[in-house]
Amino acid sequence: MTGASWPTYSETRWFSLYEVLEKISDLFPDLLTVMTRVATKKISPANSSKLLNLLLDPLLGRKLKIVLAAYVEGLKPLRNLCYWIESDATDIAFRVGERIEEFKALFPDGGMMKLPKTERLIMQVSSSMSMFICLHLMHYHKLTFHISPLYKFIEWATRSIDNDGGGYTAPALPVATPSTSTPRVTVAQINRQVNAAHPRRPTRAASAGVSAATRALESVQQTRQREQQEAQAAAAEAAANAQVEAAREAARVAALEQALRDEANRPPLTPDEWRAEVMTGLLPAIEYIMDRISEGGDRYDAMQFYSGARIFDPSYAKTLSRAQAFALIDKMSVYPIFNKDGDNSIINRLKKTWPAYYKNATQVQAKFGNNMREDKDKAGISTWHYRMSLRLGSELIDDVQCRYCTSGNRHCTCYNDAKVWWEACEMAALVLPSLGTSERAFSMLSNMFGDKQSKLLSDALQLGLMLAFNKRKV
Repeated sequence: MTGASWPTYSETRWFSLYEVLEKISDLFPDLLTVMTRVATKKISPANSSKLLNLLLDPLLGRKLKIVLAAYVEGLKPLRNLCYWIESDATDIAFRVGERIEEFKALFPDGGMMKLPKTERLIMQVSSSMSMFICLHLMHYHKLTFHISPLYKFIEWATRSIDNDGGGYTAPALPVATPSTSTPRVTVAQINRQVNAAHPRRPTRAASAGVSAATRALESVQQTRQREQQEAQAAAAEAAANAQVEAAREAARVAALEQALRDEANRPPLTPDEWRAEVMTGLLPAIEYIMDRISEGGDRYDAMQFYSGARIFDPSYAKTLSRAQAFALIDKMSVYPIFNKDGDNSIINRLKKTWPAYYKNATQVQAKFGNNMREDKDKAGISTWHYRMSLRLGSELIDDVQCRYCTSGNRHCTCYNDAKVWWEACEMAALVLPSLGTSERAFSMLSNMFGDKQSKLLSDALQLGLMLAFNKRKV
């Protein structure tokens, strides 16, 4: 009918579903036309009729348009971040910290970023809803206004064409009449109503009416009979209390469900109510991400490491002070191998050789960007560290005096010590924020070599896979 099929999406990657909804949002103005033709041709009649009724509903149709626009606009930065993390660049471990910080800056203090497109829709819908309510009031209450130009226009629009009017006929009012003055029911109010309707049973003291003197005069048989009676009474009381609690819980659930239905039938009217409606749907997703990467979250250590790994970018490192650099190096201590060997750990060696690294970083003129699609060399940072380690070896041979310390000792250890940055860079590059690269490598391996080639020499497998993955030709 449209000349193109609906795009598909992955069940495991939410951002592929986002692509589908983004496409629907772009084509939303034509969606009513398409669904009308679908319903007319009786294609999937049950589903198409439901969707068509939703689009034709003056309240739900507007709500769907706004919610869909807010979803697409509000979660676009998260979609872009996920796609970027799924890239196969070698330097992604050194850049992902900056990208996540940029993402967090869009939502300061747990709030929501600005949504200009959604805001325009909200203002349009709010204006149309005000007009909608005014027309209903005039239609049902036979009101005539002559004060404001708006009222004059409404009065003209509701007159018949024969009477030189606009010929507008107001449709039936919704089941739940919108009202901004009616307070929304809270859970606490519902609990109070349920408690009043279903009071708890009074508790019975186990020893009521039985004195210590009477029990002392009981025979063994009387004691046994009394204990049996008390046990039966306690069981009966527990069963009755359980029934009361079950009735209270059922009443509470029913009241909450009714409140939700009443709330669903009450459409937002003012711009503030529409914004609150949008935030209710979007903020939980953002809060979920923020909670996981903040202190106490299960991804906080990973976030710390990626924040510290930014120091491997020489174009960023040359902007740091000594204290800032040491703070970033300490963040990488969550990586166990960086803390190995005590005083000779990689963390301590990085701090020791920071002056040498900083001096070399200040000579870097290029800025390593974080746009993986535009960067031709997706391993610029790793390549720089590798070449720097090679140059340190040649400097050790050529230099008469050490360029990194003031000792003047030709045979100092500064050159060899500074190679720890390449060693740490190699290890940090292996800490990937996503399994996307590994999945692509295994998929490429299975496509290149079948079951009959499983006994091929490992060197041949490795060479073939590396050439294919790096897009190199022999």
